[in-house]
Amino acid sequence: MRFRSKSLLAFLALVFISSNLLVAYNSPMGKAQAGTSVNGIIYSDTTWTQANSPYSLTANVLVENGVTLTITAGVTVNLNSYYIMVNGTLQTLAATDADITFVGGTIIFTQYSAAGNTSQGCIMQDVTYNPGTYGSGSIFVDGGSPLILDCNLGVGITYDGGSPVISNNNMTAAGFTDGYGRLQYPIAAVDLEGGTIQPGTAFIENNVISGPYFTASIIIFGSNCFAEGNLITENRQGVGISVTSGWVTNFSNNTVTFCGQAISARGYFGTFAYNNLQNNTYNVYLTGPNSLGSIANLNATYNWWGTTDSQAISQTIHDFYSDYTLATVYFTPFLTAPNPQAPSVNEVVTNPTPTPTQSPSQNPTKIPTQTPTTTTAVPELSLLAIVPLFLSVFSVAVILRHRKAVKLKQ
Repeated sequence: MRFRSKSLLAFLALVFISSNLLVAYNSPMGKAQAGTSVNGIIYSDTTWTQANSPYSLTANVLVENGVTLTITAGVTVNLNSYYIMVNGTLQTLAATDADITFVGGTIIFTQYSAAGNTSQGCIMQDVTYNPGTYGSGSIFVDGGSPLILDCNLGVGITYDGGSPVISNNNMTAAGFTDGYGRLQYPIAAVDLEGGTIQPGTAFIENNVISGPYFTASIIIFGSNCFAEGNLITENRQGVGISVTSGWVTNFSNNTVTFCGQAISARGYFGTFAYNNLQNNTYNVYLTGPNSLGSIANLNATYNWWGTTDSQAISQTIHDFYSDYTLATVYFTPFLTAPNPQAPSVNEVVTNPTPTPTQSPSQNPTKIPTQTPTTTTAVPELSLLAIVPLFLSVFSVAVILRHRKAVKLKQ
């Protein structure tokens, strides 16, 4: 009996020691998970790498004039409702399609940021950008001229001047839940709300834009814009246009399909030709005079309307013949077949998956002046650690009970 008791004690002691080793290995002190917290002003060229990913903003970040922030393949950046303001250069260097991820917050390209038409300029390429909690997440072109290419964007782009190139992106209205539990969607994929800061021209080319954006897939208001080769589909309103005299909007070689209103126009100016407009409730819906009070007729010739029946085409147009306060849409002559230079309506749309994992936070009203800080994130105690911890406690209890029994026998 004594031999068996000693063997039992030895076994329980072994369980106790090994359990504690497992707990230590899985504890925050024993095993850390890489991660970097950042905030403040970046004063010198900096590279964010996969080894130190994910990067999480704990306050706003400013990339100073003449400074380059480079983000390499495999990096995830959680903006946590804060922003990265770029006065210098932001460049993403992905190895494969969309293998750099941004979540929540805002990226701001100011008028001081390096133009993307140079090798040292601002470029976002092969990026997936998902909305955070309550729909935080956007790209704001505030007078800058970045290249935004080959990205999966579940967030919208807002424009206030500059000459960005927005090309070959997959842009999807990713839904999010607001603070009241209601499902919401971004205002627009591209919202060109004027050009008051560093006026320029926005180039929107060869994008696939899909889903129920709140206002329109593309909003054009008082901005120079060239939109060509885009597929716009599955929205209440494809393109909302409200252009004042003197601004130029060229809309050609696009396909707009399965929308309530393919084009909702108010005082339209510019080129509108060689587009494929089909399977929409209204192909053109005029809403009134432009913001200067002028009523201008719309030259919509040389477009494909989904049919060669003039009467059927006119039924998809809301203009003077529907409301005598409106201008007239002239659509003849029209294309007698789809324009092959525009995207096919059968083109496959691959939607990015939103991952709203960030908890809400308040944006500071001022840009922090401290230099970026780096901290290491650690995991919580895992289930693998809890099991050996239970065994350890059980072993101690059995040993103490055995010792008490031995004393009573003595």
